[in-house]
Amino acid sequence: MSPITLTPTTSENLPLLREFAKYLDITSIIQDFIRSVIFAIYHGLYVLAKGARSVFEAILGFLDFTESTQLNELFQAYKPLIWVLMILSLMFVGYLIMFNKLQHRENVVTNIIILLVMMTILPMAITQFNSFVRTFLDDANQTQAEQQSATVVDDIFLSSIVDVELLARSGWPPIDEDLRLNQLTVDSLETFDINTRITDTSIHTALDEKLVYDQVTKMERSKLLPEILKEYYYRFSVNYWRGIFGLGVLAFVYIIYAIITARLILELAINKILALLISASDLHSGQRMKGAIIEIIKAYLTIIGMIFMTVIFGHFVNWLYHS
Repeated sequence: MSPITLTPTTSENLPLLREFAKYLDITSIIQDFIRSVIFAIYHGLYVLAKGARSVFEAILGFLDFTESTQLNELFQAYKPLIWVLMILSLMFVGYLIMFNKLQHRENVVTNIIILLVMMTILPMAITQFNSFVRTFLDDANQTQAEQQSATVVDDIFLSSIVDVELLARSGWPPIDEDLRLNQLTVDSLETFDINTRITDTSIHTALDEKLVYDQVTKMERSKLLPEILKEYYYRFSVNYWRGIFGLGVLAFVYIIYAIITARLILELAINKILALLISASDLHSGQRMKGAIIEIIKAYLTIIGMIFMTVIFGHFVNWLYHS
């Protein structure tokens, strides 16, 4: 029995089919299944990265807890204890002065003034700090929205998809991977089908041909075959590796930052009360008082820094993805 041979055809589309071979996948039932599974996993990573970003921003909203009614009531409830600690601390200061064991006595008055000021303005200061953080976050999001219509996560995901039909309609232009090779939007993903076929082969003659062993042959579209078994090109091709890298890195960063931010906000809520208790018991030196104030300021600076870094890092990953 003689082996089955493919009869090559003479076609001017040979260079084109070679150039775009990595985007031209021929349909089949098995391919449909494989592509569906792989894209489902890839889309899951996209959802994870987008969800991690949303969680990070949602956790920033927990700053409201530091000025909540419940915490303010707890703050007021602990004020008598603060006064008691202050009196005990003053008695201890008197003891140190009496036995000449206290250096820098002038600092005691300063520490008392700082404590009284903290008791008065700390709740208002936290409210102002929270307002500044929200404004900074809104400005960062607004700047990003002005630069691109979608988030960095959306842009990386959408940019990884190549619309072969669009390439064919555009006359098969040279591929520039810095540009988005499709007209997809975030909203269109709800009805997106990775196994969409290009059945309108009148767009370009190359859509009726395939490359087999570096030879051009006609697509198998016998009238005897059911439509599902006829050969067409898939409309969409996905650059999975670059997309997985970009989305994976962003998801990891957003998750880590979300955890750190949650911890910092919890510490801020605790320090709103604990800082005063520590300060009231530290009138003789003021070191722990200064440390408590510094911790509050550091927490806010860290949160603001992480917001800034997520924006910069997102742009960096996006640049790295397109480079």
